[in-house]
Parts: sequence; structure tokens; C-alpha cells
Amino acid sequence: MNQIDDDSLKSMGSNLWKEDLECLGWLNSKKPNSVVYVNIGSVTVMTPTQLVKFAWGLANSSQTFLWIIRPDLVAGGAALLPSEFVAATKERTFITSWCPQEQVLAHPSIGGFLTHCRWNSTIESVSNGVPHGYLAIFCRATDELLDLLLGMGDWEGDR
Repeated sequence: MNQIDDDSLKSMGSNLWKEDLECLGWLNSKKPNSVVYVNIGSVTVMTPTQLVKFAWGLANSSQTFLWIIRPDLVAGGAALLPSEFVAATKERTFITSWCPQEQVLAHPSIGGFLTHCRWNSTIESVSNGVPHGYLAIFCRATDELLDLLLGMGDWEGDR
């Protein structure tokens, strides 16, 4: 990414959401390869139950993570996290509504990316050498399933 030296293009943005740059300062305080970046994209939605289960899965991983929770992430409602989850993860979590993904994935503290198997996220992760895991439950179409399979590597040699 960022291969074009034309500074006039830097003001162009393609994000649907306002980026929270504070997460970059938080990442600066973390050790290299110590943070899992979690983002299921700009249009994927989940139920309130899925959000809570997903949150506890992250909490139980014991990993430090940067989690993007968009205002419209929960279909038909607000993205509310249990206070117990917030208390259990407050020392190792940064939650925001959106971030500059290319900068986050290029940050040395990022050690992994948990994503929704869309092509842009896959390319940005691979371009920055960040290992990524796919949340197959959020694959919406055949092309996303193909992205998931392609991201798994050499099927013949990896068995």
C-alpha cells in the first residue's frame, strides 16, 4: 500500500466512517506484534447475542486487542457490551468506531488481524505482512468464501 508519492492524493479518503486517530497513540504504547486488530468491515452486521458472544470470545483469548465497533454494527439496535466485559478487558483493549485501517495494519504492534474475509481487508493485511484470521460466519457470498479459501494457503501442501 502507500506506493504513490503524490502528496495531493493523501487528502482523498474512501472511508464511510470518521477515523479515530487516538488508536494510533494507543498502539504506540504496545510491544511489537502484541495486538490483535479486530474489524468486521463497514457493512457487516450482527445480532446483540452475537456481539456479546464475540466479546467474551475476545476476552477469553487473553490477547490485547483493538476492536472496531461501528455505531450500526448491531442490526436494529445499539452495540452494548456487558459491563463485566468492559471491566475484564479494560487494561488490554481499545474500542473505537472506526480507524485508519492501512495505518493500523502497518503499525509494528499489530500481530494479527481478525476480519470478515472481504477482499480489501485481505489485500491490506497481506500487503503489510500481517497474519489474518477470517470470521467465516460473516462471509456473505461466493466471492467471500473464495477469498476465505484463497487465504488459507496451499491446500495440497498444508494438510
